[in-house]
Order: sequence, then structure tokens, then C-alpha cells
Amino acid sequence: MKTTIIHILIGLICFVSQVKAQNFPFHYLPPITIAPTEEANCMFFDKEGMMWVGTNAGVKSYDGYHVKTYKTNAYQPGILPNNTIRSIAEDHQDNLWLGTRNGLVRMNKRTGKFKTFFLPDESQRIIYTLFVSKDGTLWIGTDGGLSYFNSKTETFYTYNNKNTWLIDVDDSKNRITNYSVKAIIEDRNGDLLIGTWSSGLMRLKRGSNVFRSYPKLNDINSAYSLFFDRNHRLWVGTWGYGVLCISNPDNLKNPQYHQYPYTTNNFDIFYKFVEDPTTHTLWACTREGICFLDENLPQASWQKYTQIGNSRLIYCNDICTDGGGQHLALHAE
Repeated sequence: MKTTIIHILIGLICFVSQVKAQNFPFHYLPPITIAPTEEANCMFFDKEGMMWVGTNAGVKSYDGYHVKTYKTNAYQPGILPNNTIRSIAEDHQDNLWLGTRNGLVRMNKRTGKFKTFFLPDESQRIIYTLFVSKDGTLWIGTDGGLSYFNSKTETFYTYNNKNTWLIDVDDSKNRITNYSVKAIIEDRNGDLLIGTWSSGLMRLKRGSNVFRSYPKLNDINSAYSLFFDRNHRLWVGTWGYGVLCISNPDNLKNPQYHQYPYTTNNFDIFYKFVEDPTTHTLWACTREGICFLDENLPQASWQKYTQIGNSRLIYCNDICTDGGGQHLALHAE
């Protein structure tokens, strides 16, 4: 049975060029432990600083003192269509959006009311990722592709083979085929970049129905997680092929990939990235533990850590920063 632990890591980075993997170069506070029967999938800080954790038994809020659980049960019937939460986002109207294994839920934080939405296709039941763009639009990633929510009509629009074109790297233009969306991010120009399970990395120019493909990333064209750093470099976490950095993401013809070394089944799956706002160190969570990259060090490479103290860091599903130097890692033990 797995126990989910949230470790809070604090402090400034130490000189780690000679550090061993078992000696974590940060101070850490005592962990927050979730019930042994519960598995946590994702973590999110809202605008008020409340921490939300999506689990297989509903969503939990944590204000630094108390944990409150929202789930469908005999006391709260029907508030969630499915208690497994895969993704969390917040819109500009103080609504929290929860992606579940069977539908999308809007939680009004002011009233505490929940409303469930179902996207039209069966392939859109599991909500893998949610993203709110600068203009307040909620974007949804499913096995049925990329969709957005029209807040005025409370309906969904999906980019599919009936309405969307895909331009390949060789400039051939075809109707887009089936693609499963795992990550969504917005660049400085307002374009969306879409990471997929096996259809690679794509760019959508806002206001259009045309996707453009990047050159192939790896053998299965996996782009599982996406992150822009302060220098507008795009970091791509893959499923089974480690991490790569795209230093020129605006240029689809010559994006300049840098693949970091990896070995199979050893820090080769990257779930999420964050950047320290003070040191600008990059952090990542993986299946085997936590990694960080300090590019100020000579011959910078990803430093890998498999435990903090006596706690193993297996299945680090998520990592967040509160913007003030604290990083939170979500993992199972």
C-alpha cells in the first residue's frame, strides 16, 4: 500500500558539484502525509496561496494548518463525477477546475458549489491536463485532443479532423488525425504549444485552426510535459526518453534541440518542471525521484536524488513552487 507524502523543501542551493545522491542539498520541513489508502496525482496553488491536492479519493485543500477533503460520498453525494483527480487549474473568476477520470468539474470557491461538465466524445472522459491562458480561456487535454471551454455558452470546442489542419515539418498540409494531449503551455506571443503522448510537439497560433509540427523529438515522439524558463527556452519532459531543451522554440524549422543523457528506466520519465524564482535553478519530478539543474555550475547536468532523509522519493508525480523559495514535491512511498 502506498503512502503519499508531500515534502516541503526550503532554502538556497548549496555547492553541490561533489555532493552524493543521498545527501539532499536543501533543508526540508516535516512532510505532510495523506492517508495510506489514498494516492495523490497532482498539486496546485491558487491565487490566495491555498494548496490543492488531487487524489484518487477527491481533492484536498491545505491552508498550512488544516486539510479539508471534497469528494463524492454519502455525505456529499454527486459533487464529483469521479473521485480520481488528474489535473487542477484556476480561472479568472475564482473558479477551481478539476479534471477527473470521468468529466470536468467547476468549483466556485466563493459559494462552494460544484458543477460537472462532460465533453461530447467518449475519448474525452479522462481529463489529463488543464491550462488557463492569459486571456482566461480554459484549455483541456484528453485522448480526444485539444479543447477549450466557452464560458459564455458553457460549451466545448475541440480541434479535430473535421475542423483542423496539421502542417508537418516538410510543409505538407493534412487534416489532423487522432492525438492525445498531455501538456499545454502558452508562449510569449500567445501561441499554444501542445505536448502529446505520441504525436510530438505542436504549435497552435491563436485564432487559427492550423497546428504546426516540430521535428521529431524521440523514437515515439513523446512530449509529456512542457515548461518555459525565464530565457524562453522550452523544456520537454518525455515518457521514456529523458528531458530535452529547445533553445529556439519560435523557429519550427531549426528549434535547436539539446538532449540530456539518460538511461532506460532510470530518470527517463519527467512529469513536471519548475524554476526557482531566486536561484533560477530548474527542478523536475520523475518516476525515480527529484532532479535539479544549476546551469551556473561547471559542466552542468541534472543532479538526481532518490531520497530525502529516510524517505524514498519514488513516483514523484508533481512538484510546485509557492513563488517564495519553497518547493513542494508530491510522491508515494
